[in-house]
Amino acid sequence: MNISVLINTYNEEHNIRNCLESVSWADEIIIVDMYSTDNTVAIAQEYPNVKVFYFENCGYADPAREFAFKQASSEWVLVLDADEMIPQNLSSEIIAIINDNKFDAISIPRKNYMFGEEIYCGDWGTESVLRVMRTGAILGFNSAIHSQFYLLKPEAKVTYLSREFFCIIHFNYTNLEHFLDKSNRYTTIDAENAFNKLKKPLSAFKLIVAAFIFIPKFMIKNKGYKNKFVGLTLAVLMLNYHFSRYLKYKLMQKHNTVDTSAAIKQQYNEIANRIIKEYQ
Repeated sequence: MNISVLINTYNEEHNIRNCLESVSWADEIIIVDMYSTDNTVAIAQEYPNVKVFYFENCGYADPAREFAFKQASSEWVLVLDADEMIPQNLSSEIIAIINDNKFDAISIPRKNYMFGEEIYCGDWGTESVLRVMRTGAILGFNSAIHSQFYLLKPEAKVTYLSREFFCIIHFNYTNLEHFLDKSNRYTTIDAENAFNKLKKPLSAFKLIVAAFIFIPKFMIKNKGYKNKFVGLTLAVLMLNYHFSRYLKYKLMQKHNTVDTSAAIKQQYNEIANRIIKEYQ
């Protein structure tokens, strides 16, 4: 076996030890930290097979994935987030597939936990993520938020593991504040990318349609009912995500800048100055 684990971190002191313990079998572990202000790096440096590098903090991990890949010295890479773990049966399967040498990449189901319970609804309950791959099978990289980080060559052979037996464990949102904090950052990044034409502009029509059908569709077709009130909460939160992203995008268009707060403050100051002049 010859594998490097790639982990991007920012203030993950509550997760990083569990994550590292679950991949201690790897030949090397590459930590790319975005200048954490807590004990993330100190904890990581306790492990002898860990190498720590730094990358600018751009608000989300995806732009640092390519940098992490370039630090790896192994033939294979396993991409992991700091709030994820690899169970022992999954690590054994990964090692067996690598040693068998028939495939170039492994797509692995991911079991998501949110607000203290396993999530069965939406993409969270069914997703499979491409996380193990031969370095020679990688065609390029995608730094867009919520994207597939690594793009494979067309001829690459991928094996898909069964959700019934193998899952990456993902300890996601612990509370509503955690969700809203990430949602606020991600909607801003999404809106900026649309404004700068790095991705397709957001559609008002799709947003209006979503307002009427998103929650019923999420609860029935996407099986939100399986998580009961948490499922309904997630449906409302995701609808809010889409509306927040669109509002930010429209404000950027209106003021022709991503720094809409400064533009609106200037507008308020102009109104305030007119009122003050009335007293002069």
